[in-house]
Amino acid sequence: MKASFRIWRGDARGGDFRDYATEVAEGMVVLDAVHRIQAEQANDLAVRWNCKAGKCGSCSAEVNGLPRLMCMTRLSDLPLEEPAPGGWRSGTSSACKSSASASSASSARTSAT
Repeated sequence: MKASFRIWRGDARGGDFRDYATEVAEGMVVLDAVHRIQAEQANDLAVRWNCKAGKCGSCSAEVNGLPRLMCMTRLSDLPLEEPAPGGWRSGTSSACKSSASASSASSARTSAT
């Protein structure tokens, strides 16, 4: 299934949302989808993470307007019908905000929906 993500791209001077579409699969978490976008479409996307076990907090972000760990937030627990108005904001200088939405044609402000 494809999902769309609205990711905040910017720096200290400002920024804006950019939309990305990527394939998602059962069992994926928000961090997996963001890494796929980074690898396939936006190799300059800064994403913090360390343990991928929910212990370190490095991947903390705003996901659909709520504080979450990207490594622990399963895409299956998010509404994927359409992008959310909120988002996730990473602690990195080019903060990520991703909004995921499922679409037949198409995963943090970042909003993963």
